[in-house]
Amino acid sequence: MAQNSWVTKVRGFVLQASYRVVSRPNGQRVVRRVRQGDLDEALVYRKYLRKDVEDYTATTPPHVVAARKSSQPVGRLVSYVITTAGPEPMDNIQHPVDREHYVQKQVKPVAEPVLETLGLDFERVIGDSRQIDLYSMFGEA
Repeated sequence: MAQNSWVTKVRGFVLQASYRVVSRPNGQRVVRRVRQGDLDEALVYRKYLRKDVEDYTATTPPHVVAARKSSQPVGRLVSYVITTAGPEPMDNIQHPVDREHYVQKQVKPVAEPVLETLGLDFERVIGDSRQIDLYSMFGEA
């Protein structure tokens, strides 16, 4: 019985702490900062090549695409960002950073499970007017 009450307390603490991180003011702040470019230095992916770039033939993961675009000799560690034209190495960025990729593929997957547990919707918490407009069109606002 003591074990169950401890687990319940820990679960409550984790949910409460998680909610504070992804709650409306914090969630909106993080998404706004990503979209404004304030966190660009934190958006860099760093992946290791397991083999030579030329040996990737069956599939081409994003870090391999970036390595092939690099203007520098490629080492094992590839640092790149996702741009509007796909992955680009840090030494040869030719297009704007696709910040919406980071909101949808990095922020949302972390925040959404916590928010769903609390009965909240990611788009509403971050104040995404595009989604709110769609909700209101279908009478769910």
